[in-house]
Amino acid sequence: RAPEKGTQLFLGGLSAADMATRCSLLRVLGRLGGEKALQVVTADTKSADTAVKDAAVRALMEWPDASAATELLNIARGTETLAHHVLALRGGVRLVVASERPPQEKTRFYKDAMAAARRPEDKKLVIAGLANERSVEALNVVAEHLGDEALRTEAALAVVKMACPPDAKTPGLRGADVSRALRKALDAVADATLREQVKKYLVSITADELNVALNKPVKTSVGHQGNYKPELAVDGKKDLGSAWWGPTTPSWLQVDLGQPVTVNAAHVTFYWDAKRYYQYRVDVSLDEKEWKTVVDESQTTALSTAEGFAHQFAPAQARHVRVHVLKNSANPGAHIVEVRLLAAEDVK
Repeated sequence: RAPEKGTQLFLGGLSAADMATRCSLLRVLGRLGGEKALQVVTADTKSADTAVKDAAVRALMEWPDASAATELLNIARGTETLAHHVLALRGGVRLVVASERPPQEKTRFYKDAMAAARRPEDKKLVIAGLANERSVEALNVVAEHLGDEALRTEAALAVVKMACPPDAKTPGLRGADVSRALRKALDAVADATLREQVKKYLVSITADELNVALNKPVKTSVGHQGNYKPELAVDGKKDLGSAWWGPTTPSWLQVDLGQPVTVNAAHVTFYWDAKRYYQYRVDVSLDEKEWKTVVDESQTTALSTAEGFAHQFAPAQARHVRVHVLKNSANPGAHIVEVRLLAAEDVK
């Protein structure tokens, strides 16, 4: 209530104020906020007096909450003054970024702001706001600008930030739109480490839809334990209850793709309990006589997780794919939860 009383006091002083005083009062109202103040300040953005109009725009830009965002966007759309366009657009984005608005409302605002922005540097600011929204809808807005040379780098980095998991506990975005956007963004990502992270994530999300090993015939070098049969390692389920358990290591599981396929990605998931690692190798062959190693993790000590391990490699012709389990750090068994393989044309 104290801020409301202060607002009323300053509003009351506006009617008798000269232009210079009015400009000062507008700046104060911009810091206090409130519905009545918003109405008055918004009206003054249309003032015939240049100084008053400027003070009103700047007051809205400093508003304490997002209630002024729509008015700022309207100014950005309609003003012929570049300074006011820039101030209004940036002020609106700042308010929405800091607000508790629902994600869909934020995305709608950013989409409108992107359409209103006139300069690349202002569009980049909107993209930075969108990058905080982890939704396919927001990602699609950014992805529209991956072909714009002036925005390409910022759009690509935003797509990566929005789509990829930020940490081990938070899932990333999935789906056809996400895959397309990440593939397109890859060309604009200069950092080699980040590119590899994106490639691995692409393998993991596209493998579900484009897995050429799904339900293909399998055989193993050893038997299986209990009901943990070899075919469960290619049934599309990343479930600890649906896996092949071989009694000893080293041993292997082999997938018959049925015909020669050019593959360039593999995703292997082992039993996980946050305590063990598996050392392994993936080989490919056309005739089961000559084999080529495409993945060599024979020295890894990375703990097995539910996410599994995604690998991309140079395209290789294969009909037969063999996953060698060389070592289990916890016990002698080989435990493959799922093997997924992608054709080269599906991962680029």
